[in-house]
Amino acid sequence: MSTTLWCTNRTQARVTPFTSLYILDFVDNNGTRIEARTGLVVFDGQEGDPDYHQIEPVGRDVTPDCELEIYFLHPTRRYEIRNLDGQLLRTITFSSQVTTTVQCE
Repeated sequence: MSTTLWCTNRTQARVTPFTSLYILDFVDNNGTRIEARTGLVVFDGQEGDPDYHQIEPVGRDVTPDCELEIYFLHPTRRYEIRNLDGQLLRTITFSSQVTTTVQCE
């Protein structure tokens, strides 16, 4: 079961449980995975933390001009989704309980 979070008026972040991790990708208003750059960046940690850094997507496709933005998220970490101007759009944290609930600010 996935959780979707609005990031912009055209883009939602989708968080899906996968074994002991979560998969983050981006979908459009119809729930279809976006196969191009979204103009969003994902950071591991919280701004100001010493280990705060932008993470690179791991998803790629063999289709020309297709670049999937897929990220693996660890449930003990905090993540931020920002636009290219650095504006914070979403914060993703996970409950300390063993559940598939995603908490967003």
